[in-house]
Amino acid sequence: RGGVISPSAQATIEKTIKKTGAVDTRAAIEAGQEAARKSTIRGVTPDLQAAINARRAASKPLYEAADRVVVPIDTDLASVISRMPDGTLAQAANIAKMEGRPFIMGKTTPAKMVETGVLDAAGKPVMREAPGQTANITGESLHYIKRALSDIAYGPTATTGVGRDTQLAARQLLDDYVKVFEKKVPEYGQARAIFSTLSAPVNQAQVLKEMVSVLEKPGGGERIGPFINVLGRGEEAMLKRAGGRGGARFESLSEVLTPKQIAKVRDVAKQLETEAAIGRQISAGQQRATELIKEELPNYRLPNIFNVLATTANKVLDTLGARVGEKTIKTMAEASMSAKSFDELLGMLPGDERIKVLKAINDPATWSTLRAAMPKAAMGVGGAVENPEMPPVNKLAPAAAPVNALAR
Repeated sequence: RGGVISPSAQATIEKTIKKTGAVDTRAAIEAGQEAARKSTIRGVTPDLQAAINARRAASKPLYEAADRVVVPIDTDLASVISRMPDGTLAQAANIAKMEGRPFIMGKTTPAKMVETGVLDAAGKPVMREAPGQTANITGESLHYIKRALSDIAYGPTATTGVGRDTQLAARQLLDDYVKVFEKKVPEYGQARAIFSTLSAPVNQAQVLKEMVSVLEKPGGGERIGPFINVLGRGEEAMLKRAGGRGGARFESLSEVLTPKQIAKVRDVAKQLETEAAIGRQISAGQQRATELIKEELPNYRLPNIFNVLATTANKVLDTLGARVGEKTIKTMAEASMSAKSFDELLGMLPGDERIKVLKAINDPATWSTLRAAMPKAAMGVGGAVENPEMPPVNKLAPAAAPVNALAR
């Protein structure tokens, strides 16, 4: 209404390049890229349930054989059990009770003197030494003790109520206990070895499925952080939990994934990293374009604003073309047919051409002669008059269609 117009960059660009009924090409490209990334990870992800079933089938017979073994609680076992925190044995018995299994652990009795029933000459009973009894324990009960100790060693501190030092000490005790256990019950050691070997595909599936879950969440290249850090940090990290409670405590991907799997993960991570870099480049490029248009359109009134805007856009393209080449400008024109915004336009360019455009946009030398080259009609202020002799033509539009190809 006669006021001076100085539109913000985003609004100006969006209004200038909108087109009615444009195909959302960029969205389709991104959807395809997302699908390809998830397919890449899924392609190297083992079947989790099949891996679990295979592990169970191979280790179960040996675990069952170990459960049936009965061993004496000798000095080695008694020593390591005596080091356990108060309540560990009671908790082991509770776990067995809740699972409907027996917890069988005898008590060792020392040697003692007992009466023989015969009196000596003085009328006193004749005594004899009764040997002590060494208690026995089943392999199944030894396993319940291991599980109770594992809860202390690796359970969340908020649940167990123990401190960090207590957990560290419990983990060392657990290692010592398992060594004695496997020595006394060889079947148990064999079962654990098979279980550990066949846990590799299980661990891989768990970690890779977690990575796919990150890719399934909305977002672009900024997901590179969550994707790489899907394993997390601290004791609840996915990587550490992959080994199972009391199992191997992994610290890096190379301890869990195969070289082929790691290569695929790195490939996807590189794509996400590139996407994030593109986003930063586009933001920088759009900011520079914003400044240029605002510099060239400081004081125009409607209805001439859009003609001047078209003229300015053409001058910008002419200037860019001198720096990046006709081929790149042509690619931009073709991309503009489906781009809905300036950032989409940049995003649709091939990587090498996008880099050339962004470098040119951000180089002050590119625009040093732009203002001098602008036509007087485009440089006017206070309500510029349209140029009736040579109406401006948007160079982003096909020659056969005299419409703004940057508009939907």
